[in-house]
Amino acid sequence: MVRPAQLKRKLVHLALVLAMLIGGAGIIAARAQESDIAAAQAALIREFDRPEARLEVVPVVVVGDVAVAGWRQEGRGGRALLRRKSAGWIIALCAGDALRKEDSLIRMGLLPGVAAELARGVAREEARLPREHVATLDSFDGEIVIDGGGHPPARHGPAGHTPATNTGHGHGSGHAPKP
Repeated sequence: MVRPAQLKRKLVHLALVLAMLIGGAGIIAARAQESDIAAAQAALIREFDRPEARLEVVPVVVVGDVAVAGWRQEGRGGRALLRRKSAGWIIALCAGDALRKEDSLIRMGLLPGVAAELARGVAREEARLPREHVATLDSFDGEIVIDGGGHPPARHGPAGHTPATNTGHGHGSGHAPKP
């Protein structure tokens, strides 16, 4: 027969073990989130960073297999929608303030729950940034579908991302700020 004092010690021990397991799961989840953020940043940097025009990628919000990342380069900026594929994170499209709106994210093919969580995360992270930073992210005019292939050559010139005309098919003027 187990005495009350022994039972109490065993329950306390079990509670400590459970707390460590739950805390460990939280640490593992946080590290996985940090790893996803770093990988999404790296996908953008690999595609667009140049020695003469450094790319800053902040903030990055990851929900499952999709992410929204803010970027700035040479006084211009915007947001990118990234998707996790078997080979890693790919850039699906670039846009401005559309990538912080739940309804726009749904229109872009995200499930409503994912779109809502992503929009909340973007709002939370951008609230921590200076207003000028967010204004630069909002300045991207229109949407450019990339689908993992980088910018079309006509929009990627030696001086950075050059404006393109609006095709009327959801593609905007590239990375140029709104007038």
